[in-house]
Amino acid sequence: MTMPILSRRTGPRQWLGYERFDDPRIVALLNDLYQNEWRLFHNFFCPSVKLLSKERVGSKTIKRHDIPRTPYQRIMASPHVPEPLKQSLAKDLEILNPFVLRTTMEEKLKKIFSVLHFG
Repeated sequence: MTMPILSRRTGPRQWLGYERFDDPRIVALLNDLYQNEWRLFHNFFCPSVKLLSKERVGSKTIKRHDIPRTPYQRIMASPHVPEPLKQSLAKDLEILNPFVLRTTMEEKLKKIFSVLHFG
């Protein structure tokens, strides 16, 4: 079994902290969390900014960012994504509730930490 790789600068570390996850039982729990609630929550409800340009002026770097949008909004605005896929994603969004996703994520995190700390 392989352990999931968690970067310091991504969302998982904000939720999971910097604990060592060396128990193989946790792998299945983390994979379930990432593949279901985490993915949906972050792709449909968490906006992020994209770097449009970066210009060096003397010793300073001037960065220009796009307005904050979710990955879902970026896909819907893209002309390169086929319409059937956009319609499918729109249907997915209609049935999602960010509060339910967040609550489910917190419950799964409690289970992960109980396995981690209490075996």
